[in-house]
Amino acid sequence: ILESSYGLATGTGLYLFTRMAWDVKVNPDSILTEYYQFCYGPAAPTVLLAQKELSTQANSLPKVIQLVKDGTGKLHLNEREQKCLTDYKAYLHYLKLLFDVRQQPGDGKPEASDKLMRFTYSIFQRMLVHPFPVSEYLKTRGPAREYIKKNWDYKIPGSKEMQFYSVKQLNDAEIEAFFEEDANSLKQ
Repeated sequence: ILESSYGLATGTGLYLFTRMAWDVKVNPDSILTEYYQFCYGPAAPTVLLAQKELSTQANSLPKVIQLVKDGTGKLHLNEREQKCLTDYKAYLHYLKLLFDVRQQPGDGKPEASDKLMRFTYSIFQRMLVHPFPVSEYLKTRGPAREYIKKNWDYKIPGSKEMQFYSVKQLNDAEIEAFFEEDANSLKQ
């Protein structure tokens, strides 16, 4: 698993685990409903359905991105709910970039791997995906291993040649633009 322990991939499970540690008789579905409602407000049913699709259906990412776009586009969310939804869209974009890397032949061309690393570092402050496991994955099994070792190796932090020094953190509008681009490109 490339996602960090505090990201969306495992964060919900950890929340569920800790809540059930206090009361093992509680209904896990009610905890998840409460969690999604608190985080996403009116977008909760859409995000919950999207998460179920991702966890049960192979190759469902295009469908999930379209579902989130169509199901949340006209909702009125408060500031917290909008932040959570934007973070979720960032996570979906990360999954798309990861998919692109996995589809790339092992020809050493760095474009897809570079995009994935750049994006992962650009959302680091959101605590969705940890770049270190992604870097390790790409260095050992990615299609552009040598490029990643030379340009994205977090184990050489003092080297000014490392690309993570040039990455700026993305704002919400930039993440929304990436998500819209994904939705439009995957729709066709």
